[in-house]
Formats: sequence, C-alpha cells, structure tokens
Amino acid sequence: MNLKTLADWGHRQFRIMLAADEDGMVRCFISGKKYPIDKIQLAHYKDRSCNALRYHMKNTQLISKKSNVFDANEYIDGESIHHRDFRLKLIEVFGEDVIPWLDLKSQKIEQLTHYELEQKIKGYLLAIKQEMDHNKNMHPSVIKSLKKYLNASKEIVST
Repeated sequence: MNLKTLADWGHRQFRIMLAADEDGMVRCFISGKKYPIDKIQLAHYKDRSCNALRYHMKNTQLISKKSNVFDANEYIDGESIHHRDFRLKLIEVFGEDVIPWLDLKSQKIEQLTHYELEQKIKGYLLAIKQEMDHNKNMHPSVIKSLKKYLNASKEIVST
C-alpha cells in the first residue's frame, strides 16, 4: 500500500470515527439516512485527483454507497444525480459561496510530498489513538475498522 492510499484510508477512518454513533451508524451527508460503516464511502465533490482538496473537510463527505456508486451513474440534464444532490447539500450546509470556492481551489495544482503524506497519516493515527483511548462508547464495528487501519499503518509509517 502506498502512502497516498494510506492517507486516503486514514481520512475516511478519521471521518467515520467523528461521525459514527454509539450503534456504529453514520448519517449519509446527502440523504440524512443512517448506514452501518461498511455501507458508507468517503465521497469527493471535486475529484480526489485534485490534491488541493483531496483531504479538505468541505470537499469530502461520508456518503452512502448507493449514492456514491449507483446514483453517480444516473444522469439528469448531463449531471449525475449524485453530483447534483451533493452540490445542493453542500450549498445547504455551507452556503452558496462553497461551490465557487471549491471550483477556484480545485484550479490550484499541488503535489503531495512523501513527507506531507507521512505527516497527514501520523495526524490521523494520533487522533484515532486518542479517541479510542477516551471514547468508551465507540461501537465494536468502528473499533474493529479503526484497529485495522492502525495495524496497516504501523507497517508503513513509524510514529
């Protein structure tokens, strides 16, 4: 596993950790419905190839697999249902300036260095470890998922 993949996974795990309730359920950003963590994906409004927004909290949201996969393949007036609903929800939550801001920020070309990715991963590891130490109400499915990430990360990044 390369550093970028590990950082992406860490970002998802961090977001899951923040969003999961005591039953291990996460609310889909678009629909508002709750799903178990294995039915939730981290979606990017602006494609993950845009490094300037790859890990930005406004650009990345926890979305149901149904929306991220199936609705992404259904189009109305040249726009996928998923992308339209994502855009509308971003505007509802963050205000009408969010889309022009994401559009502008997405024009910035950034390279992620080895060091930057390692630091991002270390930040996720630290936050996850601290939360696991302090949050005694974390659902077993969330704990299992976070431990899997922690174990995978140890092999690549020494903290």
